[in-house]
Amino acid sequence: PSTTDTKPGVNPSLAVLNETHEEASLEEHSEAIEMVSLANNAPKAKEVETRPKSSGKKGLFGSMKGLLGTPDRIQSPAAEVKANVIETTIRGEKMKFWAPDDYVDNKSITDPPGDGLKLEWVYGYRGNDCRSNIHVLANDEIAYFIGSVAVLYNRTLHSQRHYREHTEEIKCIAVHPNGMTLATGQDATNKKTAADAHVRIWRADSLQTLHVLGMGVFTKSVAAVAFSKTKERLVVLDDHKEHLLSVWDVTTGKEVARTMVNNDVMCDIGFSSNDPNILVTIGREHQTWWKIYTNRVKDLENALQKNQKEAAQPQSGIEMHAKPEYGTFFKARFVICMLHTEKGDLITGDSNGTIYVWGGGNNSITNYVKHAHDGPVFSLLAYKNYLLSGGRDGMVVSWVWNKNMDEAGNIKIPKLEGGVRMLVIHNDILLIGTTTNSILVTKIAAKGCPLTGVELQKIPLTQGHFDDVRGLSMVQLAGRENDIITVGYDGIICCLNTVTREAVWKHMVKGLHFLCADLSITGEILVAGTNNGELVIFDIQHGDNFSISEQAQIKITKDKLTSVKLSADGNKIAIGTKSLIVIMKWTEVEESQWAWQEMGQCQGHSRSVTGLDWNIDGTLLQSSSDKPEFCIWNIETCHLLNPEEQKNQRWLTHTSKLGFPVTGVWHCKQGKEADISSVEINPTKTLVAMGNSQGYISLFKYPCCKEGSYSHTYRGSNCPLPNIGFTTSGRHLITLGGRDACLMQWKII
Repeated sequence: PSTTDTKPGVNPSLAVLNETHEEASLEEHSEAIEMVSLANNAPKAKEVETRPKSSGKKGLFGSMKGLLGTPDRIQSPAAEVKANVIETTIRGEKMKFWAPDDYVDNKSITDPPGDGLKLEWVYGYRGNDCRSNIHVLANDEIAYFIGSVAVLYNRTLHSQRHYREHTEEIKCIAVHPNGMTLATGQDATNKKTAADAHVRIWRADSLQTLHVLGMGVFTKSVAAVAFSKTKERLVVLDDHKEHLLSVWDVTTGKEVARTMVNNDVMCDIGFSSNDPNILVTIGREHQTWWKIYTNRVKDLENALQKNQKEAAQPQSGIEMHAKPEYGTFFKARFVICMLHTEKGDLITGDSNGTIYVWGGGNNSITNYVKHAHDGPVFSLLAYKNYLLSGGRDGMVVSWVWNKNMDEAGNIKIPKLEGGVRMLVIHNDILLIGTTTNSILVTKIAAKGCPLTGVELQKIPLTQGHFDDVRGLSMVQLAGRENDIITVGYDGIICCLNTVTREAVWKHMVKGLHFLCADLSITGEILVAGTNNGELVIFDIQHGDNFSISEQAQIKITKDKLTSVKLSADGNKIAIGTKSLIVIMKWTEVEESQWAWQEMGQCQGHSRSVTGLDWNIDGTLLQSSSDKPEFCIWNIETCHLLNPEEQKNQRWLTHTSKLGFPVTGVWHCKQGKEADISSVEINPTKTLVAMGNSQGYISLFKYPCCKEGSYSHTYRGSNCPLPNIGFTTSGRHLITLGGRDACLMQWKII
């Protein structure tokens, strides 16, 4: 026997094995592809120091000094390599893992799983910072986007299709007059050429890409796109500080004209309904009419055909045509939205809440609505003899289209939905896109004012988050095994049903930024950690009499809380921070008076705690951190335990990124080429799912403990996946996109 040497708190009980990988293909629904197996050798073992809980701790708000007593040395009993021990190196750290006694080694353990994933649903929509972003297609589908996914929703079938060719977040969308050709523009990154800002023109029926425009031309991102109603042209506005305005031939995918707008903030762009050579741009202290000169466009097309040098840098075929004439009318700081009507009028909404009508699409005001909204006007919609407007104030207002522009009705959306971003009619309903990334639904009146006597439907078309979303927990309550709960930096808590693919409820806490969450097995307690070290505890009542109320808000530390986990009985909470794990317990402080009190602090990690898992009886905790560190703790003493002695422990979950069942994920291609950001095991312990910092998901057979294991790999988001999880029913895998606020639901097939 020999002993091992380790830095204090670094656990020797992990081993990582090599595995697999398949690179994901970009087919219509992003199915898995190639598999690669890799292998590595294992290094020596190490020694663990444990740190007992100090009797002199001052409690939750006291100093952490004196928490650690004299380290006790644990002797590792085995130095020779046994059949049930795996030794490996992960990110330069030598680690050791022990198999449970019931583990049976066989060759097929490295095979890929028989199950796979198929993208079934994407929750949310990007309404917080994007405009003109919901459209109805000729085939009756509703098109919108979230993250890097363009969603095509069939309301009749309650089904989605997904266009997934973008390499970064989509910022704008437009639909061709034929109703089946779409243009979507994306952000840029510095990762690779494929992530340049560009526009994709594609077909909704086949999801086939027709053209990719502006690769290497656009800067930062594509801010707005619009099709001409009468010519095969697309106008594109990028987000460069000078804002490049360019016109493209839709049939050839070639640029035909460009100019610089030279305005710092731009909001939208569109073609005139009367003249396909007239464009209008709006923004901060900006509203301008532009003209495309046909002869210059033709000269440019000839130059392009002859491959002349000027083809690479086309001369401007666009010139300023007119500026607005406000006369005695007040000019707002921002012109935010606009609408070209079928009759040729131009209507604008501004930051003062005023609506102006520019008769015939010209630059003179012919009618107006003063103080249409309390704050900015975000959306305009012409419907029969009415004009509908939506604003930041959360109001949708109907105006009679006549000389007086009288108000004819209104509807207010719930306060937690923010403002009205977009208004669209789909058959007999009005779709309302909100600034908190929901799409609400209301029926429109059959006669007269479209808003007369209408009410919002209880279930939105879609619901999500508008900021970084990281917290995920599964509902285990009987009858609700398909529900999930998410929390985000926006302070929103969402409950979604993965079978009906609908929102169940939504709650918002202003001023708090949630990073992690966990729900008790009974479903009655929800705990959420924030970016400023606060632990928020909620009481929840499910069902028809649903309610959620805040039970307590406790300051744990000045650092952010990176993970939280409730024990099986719901009486203990483990809270992961920068390098510390705090244990809270539901305690009777006085007769019949109960409160959450600190039970102890576990110190040993050198980086932020990323995974926490309780054992079945709530006496032990396993944890992992951003640095390859794996620890098992005795909760009563806050001592580190010898992992070999705990190899047969049964754990409620496995979100720790290290441990015997997941050692192989570190040696697959996706685990080597990027950081592993999340790990989870399905309820029946047949599958291991891993998400990485490049947005890929790999699915392995359980346990994934050997080098050379094979996986199915899929492209999820285009940013790190901070959290993934199997539903309690085991029918779906949920992935959170983090900063792109994209919630993806994958069906196990």
